[in-house]
Amino acid sequence: MTGGRIGTAPPSTFCDKKVANTAIFGIPFSLELALALSDLFKCQKCGRCCRKVPKVYVDDSDVERIADYLGSTPDNVRGMMHIKGEHMIMPCPFLVDKICSIYPVKPIACKIYPMFRFVDDVFYTEPRLAMSLRCQASIELHNLLSMEKL
Repeated sequence: MTGGRIGTAPPSTFCDKKVANTAIFGIPFSLELALALSDLFKCQKCGRCCRKVPKVYVDDSDVERIADYLGSTPDNVRGMMHIKGEHMIMPCPFLVDKICSIYPVKPIACKIYPMFRFVDDVFYTEPRLAMSLRCQASIELHNLLSMEKL
């Protein structure tokens, strides 16, 4: 565990380390846990994550869900999303006036924000749960979780 600060987030008792606006937890990644923790996130609708996160993982089910919602085709949606490999390159084309225009069907990676799957074969043998600390709301959630001592 390191004691460095990121933004205004205090050092945490449940993080393995913090690097580049990210808190890396000492627990394996689980989609269910990420969804549960992200439910505690109180988005302030600043749009920063949709503009500043460099890329977002998307899969075929995300693209198909968005295409159905928009009444479009998956190929058209892939073109709108500027997908390279398995990632949408940001900023998000669906951010309109700081509001997600596809909110009900947004990609799973967006639903679990500020949580994400951290992969680093150098330090961990399996993916870890991590949290972006790019906005005040995520720092507040991090502080809350630090008090809970997960």
